[in-house]
Amino acid sequence: MIDPTTVDIPDIPVHKTQHGKFDPMAVVWDAEKHKKLAAGTVWFDPEVQRSFRAAHAQKISKTWNIAMADPVHLSVRDDGTEVIIDGAHTAWAAMDNGVKSLPCIRHYGLTKRQEAAFHLRHQSARQADSAADKWGLKIAAGIPQYVDADKVLRKHNLVVGSHIKAAGALDFVVKNYGADALESVILTMNAWVPGGAKREDWTASSVIRSLGFLFGNYPLVATPAQLGKKLGTKVTPRYLDTQIAENSKGGGGSGSRFRVGSKMIADIWNIRRKTNLYPIGVLGVEPADEDEGEDD
Repeated sequence: MIDPTTVDIPDIPVHKTQHGKFDPMAVVWDAEKHKKLAAGTVWFDPEVQRSFRAAHAQKISKTWNIAMADPVHLSVRDDGTEVIIDGAHTAWAAMDNGVKSLPCIRHYGLTKRQEAAFHLRHQSARQADSAADKWGLKIAAGIPQYVDADKVLRKHNLVVGSHIKAAGALDFVVKNYGADALESVILTMNAWVPGGAKREDWTASSVIRSLGFLFGNYPLVATPAQLGKKLGTKVTPRYLDTQIAENSKGGGGSGSRFRVGSKMIADIWNIRRKTNLYPIGVLGVEPADEDEGEDD
């Protein structure tokens, strides 16, 4: 099992920075054009920061006050172009208000992975990125278990966002138990649902967390195929997810729900078995971070 305290965003090396200004009106927002841009051009690279949210940018624009605007962070790349690594919504709002000069901090010598890691660190005290955005950024930042988890998802033709909405649940599994546990969850879900898990099945976030907890702590009790087949004789993933919510204290929060869910799954597995039982109460190593946030 992975020690969650060792899972961290990569350190940002000491590097040259320079305070200055840039013209928001000249920002190129279409990432497809970046290879044609001249040195000094500022552009938006969605791979190194959260998805652009038009509603959020418009909200900033409607109440625009340049005195309240934080400096936009730009990374100067080897080709001389400058990528926004934090403050894209501020830059868009400034553009929307006709502002031609906005304070910025230019960073020199960062790799693309370090740009993504910088965004993750710098956003910690701001509006939280969605779980899906955090997932993508952790992969872009090169965090090993997330890179491995991405390979597992691709192997099973799954994509966070289009196939799996419960990104927070996936993060919970990978952060605490690693990519192997995630693969066991996927195999269980596919064995559970006839023809393999569908998009609606992957919304069962408490079920995903609960399975991750069981495979992370008791990988030898049941194979994914065995557990999935047994669960399939009793309940569907989405129905079990609703039952977990109803049986959690006060509606719960994901922290209490995954504990309730783990016991419910264990109870189903243990029916009429004398060997290879999950322990009563489903003990085990508690995750360091129970909840990654919303599953969007």
